[in-house]
Amino acid sequence: PGSAFVRSFGGPTPPTGHLSNSAGVMPGKAKFQKHSAASLEKKAKDAKNKAGAAGGGGKLANARKNHAAKVSVNCTICKTQIFNMTKLIEHYDAKHAKIKFEGDIKAGYEAQFAGAKA
Repeated sequence: PGSAFVRSFGGPTPPTGHLSNSAGVMPGKAKFQKHSAASLEKKAKDAKNKAGAAGGGGKLANARKNHAAKVSVNCTICKTQIFNMTKLIEHYDAKHAKIKFEGDIKAGYEAQFAGAKA
């Protein structure tokens, strides 16, 4: 005796009138997923590469290449990459305040920048 649910699954019968959401409506079927996450990522990557693979797209590709070839010098103390003397002086003031940026230190960096530009 009992319901078909009890006979087929051996558990208690589900409560009558039980609905899965608070609105009193049975939920609809799940939607079929048309695209996998991998295929969507591949499409996005392909579109980005076609447009130049970075901000500004293909139009600014040459500007990015030139920026990468910019002259740079590494700080001899902490190895931070710095692109001009003004930023180097600011770097020394902020990060290496106990060391005076004068004389031999300044001349050495000026020679490095001059050599890198040549």
